[in-house]
Amino acid sequence: MVEKALLYCCGALQYEAEDKYCPIEYTFRWREYTIRDFSSTSKSLVLFCPNCGTKLPTSLRDDWFDILEQEYGLEDPLYDDKDKVPKEFMTDEWWKKRELIDSKENEVSLPLQKPIRFLF
Repeated sequence: MVEKALLYCCGALQYEAEDKYCPIEYTFRWREYTIRDFSSTSKSLVLFCPNCGTKLPTSLRDDWFDILEQEYGLEDPLYDDKDKVPKEFMTDEWWKKRELIDSKENEVSLPLQKPIRFLF
């Protein structure tokens, strides 16, 4: 339970990210929250919690690709080089091991009087 507390800013976001019928997803590999479109394969990056307005951690997607290219010489880790990607890069282990923890010291949260609500 301690790890989940670090992943989600509020109980509503945790519930939504863990519910397969909700369009909000959390991807451990890239430390990013997205909203998916059920009618296509598109996803949109979420920068603020849609429930409480908290600034969410910065996505590490670009870092993932950069490190795999620089350290392992993999130019297409999602397709052609997929079998060569180290197992740690399929989870959050790679960024935790490199201590790529998001610092919220210089980030500003939106002051909200009440949570933002969306109808999905």
